Amino acid sequence: MEAAGLMNDFPCLVIRGICDYADAHKNKEWQGYAAMAVAAYAKELVLVVPID
Repeated sequence: MEAAGLMNDFPCLVIRGICDYADAHKNKEWQGYAAMAVAAYAKELVLVVPID
């Protein structure tokens, strides 16, 4: 997973949008929805987390 490598070098929080089960039925049908959902979540998180 790319996030694990990033976290080894840079302390961060990784937010992912999941759109399939990564099996034989994998397709891109829900990819746009997952991207928008994770973007909305990340935006809300940035707005509510206090700045140090």
